[in-house]
Amino acid sequence: MNKRAYLVVILLAMAVALSSCSSNSYSSQATDGFASLDQLNPENRIVDLAGEWEFYWNQLLAPEDIEAHLLQRKLVAIPHSWDDLGYPLQGYATYRLKTELEPDTIYGLELNDIATAYNLYINGEQAATRGKVGRKDADSVSKLGSEIVIFNTEQKQVEIVLQVSSFSYYKAGISGKVRLGGVYQLQQSRYKRIALALILSGILLSMAAYHLLFFIFRKKELSNLYFSIASFIVFIQTIFEESHFFSFLFPRLNLQTEERIQTILLILILPVVIASIYNIFKTSFHKPIVYFFYISSFLLAVAVIFTPFGASNPVWPIYGLLVLLGTAFLIYALVKNIRARNSNAFFLLTGTVCLAAAVAHDFLVDYRILQSYKLFSVGWVIFLVMVSTIITNQFSASFKKVEQLSVEINKKNIDLKQAYLEVEKRVKNRTSQLNLAKKRLEKANEQLKKDKQMFKVLSITDGLTGLFNHNHIIGELKREINRSKRYGNLLSVIMMDIDHFKTINDIHGHQNGDRVLSEIGNIIKETLRKADIAGRYGGEEFLIIMPETGLDSAYLLGERLREKVADHRWKIGNLKVNVSGGVAQHEYDMSYGVLLSKADKLLYKAKQEGRNRVER
Repeated sequence: MNKRAYLVVILLAMAVALSSCSSNSYSSQATDGFASLDQLNPENRIVDLAGEWEFYWNQLLAPEDIEAHLLQRKLVAIPHSWDDLGYPLQGYATYRLKTELEPDTIYGLELNDIATAYNLYINGEQAATRGKVGRKDADSVSKLGSEIVIFNTEQKQVEIVLQVSSFSYYKAGISGKVRLGGVYQLQQSRYKRIALALILSGILLSMAAYHLLFFIFRKKELSNLYFSIASFIVFIQTIFEESHFFSFLFPRLNLQTEERIQTILLILILPVVIASIYNIFKTSFHKPIVYFFYISSFLLAVAVIFTPFGASNPVWPIYGLLVLLGTAFLIYALVKNIRARNSNAFFLLTGTVCLAAAVAHDFLVDYRILQSYKLFSVGWVIFLVMVSTIITNQFSASFKKVEQLSVEINKKNIDLKQAYLEVEKRVKNRTSQLNLAKKRLEKANEQLKKDKQMFKVLSITDGLTGLFNHNHIIGELKREINRSKRYGNLLSVIMMDIDHFKTINDIHGHQNGDRVLSEIGNIIKETLRKADIAGRYGGEEFLIIMPETGLDSAYLLGERLREKVADHRWKIGNLKVNVSGGVAQHEYDMSYGVLLSKADKLLYKAKQEGRNRVER
């Protein structure tokens, strides 16, 4: 594989990783404490509740007390740490956001990295809590985490209130995203992020074991030991970052202890990486510079133990500068090796650049310049792939020497050559068989695609009438009601029933009854317009949905259907079949159940009035 091919593999790996955690979301951009959610459909959309939230500094207000404190209201941009807005890092506050949602609908509210203790209220009722909210450090218990809160809206107006206290973290307030949407959609988005974290963690742990085994069998190669240590550190780092697994595994650790461990591990990655690359290209590295990074990183790790966390924490800027210098140093040394025609240096340079880009990206995320998914683990996996490529190249060079010796032996050994030709012949025969099997498999796959398509049609179709089955017609009705609400279009339905169908079955038999159902299904399909939707509601009942159709037009269609059934010539003795129907028009805020009940009552009225008629 050439160098360009490796770069393509890298780009594909990053694209797959990023696409795995994407979601169908948009930002609400709340204004003056109110978020307009016109585009929100809980079945397939997620909204980030960003923008201007109401903010009450140094107050923990219950929902019922906020209106009395409106004069103290401020508007702040969310997500944001309140120390970036000019407030002290340590303190407490209350946030509020109002919006409007579809009543009687189940929603999910996802909270990410609310720093660091909070109480959540939705429409005046406490919906969630994390840690312990207090007005001073002694009364507050901080804990990082993320969760999805499920709630049911009983009214259109929704009020979200968050009481937050922060005394022990370098971010304060709502520094992470607050997302609203369907519970299933939020859980799917979260599961994707967790799945990616687990995949990356598994790869990193495997790489740590892989390089450790290489070191055990060849102890002279110290670079493998360092790569193993670095991979294990990044594995722990991934557990820290992704969905706060470390907090979940060690719930008794306080927040500052967790942050110190994570920061120390992050700092130690740099000297371990430099040590790894130094042991591969020793002649291109100046030892004093290498030792500078060793000592600086060690001192910085020690400083983390004694330095309090806060917005003015000097560790992060110094570490950022150290990472920048270390990256420049590595790139400089690797470029020198590339100019010296060391092919392995190209792969390591590619991995180093990808890792540096991921680190730079994560710094921007930490400082809230970017709102994105952290890429450090992805960058490290790419870096390790490049390292593995170097190891593979080294082994490949050794194998080439073995192959040369093998060729010389083959020239001297006629019997071995004949055996080789025989094996080659068998391989060709086997290849021919595999090609034939491949063609058969392709044919089977083509048939499988056709079967899947047929199964998809059958799963939504009533086998007797050829119309949509009950579940699908109800789903179509819900979609048309949502569309009618969104665009203000007319919508009518017809509930139609065969008169005295039981008598038909009793006198003419169930097979003829089935024929009646089948032919009425054909009559409905021939009579309806292209935009109309029909399905078998159950038994001898049919449901017809007519988008953009008023009550009068729907009634005329119902009458036309009734007359066609009445005039139809049945090839079953002297059978005469009639139908009755109820026509109802959807009104705003009417649920599908109410609309069906309305049509069903009109159908019942048609039955009461003598059948063979349509009521509206």
